[in-house]
Amino acid sequence: MPLVGCLLRLCSRQHLPLYARVRQARVAIAGRLPDGGRMSVTVAPEPDAPSITRNLVGDACLRWGPAELLHPARTVMSELVTNGVEHAGTELTVVVTRRGSGLQAAVADCIDRRPQLIARRRPRRGQPLDERGRGLQMVAATATAWGSLPTPVGKVVWATLQQAREEQPVAVPRRRHPNASAPHR
Repeated sequence: MPLVGCLLRLCSRQHLPLYARVRQARVAIAGRLPDGGRMSVTVAPEPDAPSITRNLVGDACLRWGPAELLHPARTVMSELVTNGVEHAGTELTVVVTRRGSGLQAAVADCIDRRPQLIARRRPRRGQPLDERGRGLQMVAATATAWGSLPTPVGKVVWATLQQAREEQPVAVPRRRHPNASAPHR
């Protein structure tokens, strides 16, 4: 970090992006390469993995749009990666792909056990903060679609987010009340 401190004192941030960790710099570099609608990063199963991948999907949303997907996509990515870190515990390959007016987030790991959406239940007695299963419920509620696919070395868990379609007002013909008088001609 001494070099970073020197560069910050010299105001180099205006000309050169600086990152606190090498992994953050790698994500930023991967996100700035020409890619035709696809960004990816591989992360270790560590506590900062969700943060790194939230930044990746955030960069994708800001680059490709629509910006309204920024927060939902970051939430979904965070949940998918947190599940991968907690349940798979293997290196994760994260891919964000542009899909029409939306995005698809995919997290691949090396464990073949597929995720299951479990019904909400009350916290267990003596463990009021035990809220298991809420991550995939949040993914299911936020994403347009989600699922998992087996791979030769594990699985891929994916979620698609689409821009909300604006409902066009439907023109409804006015009905004349039966007691209304006919127009005068």
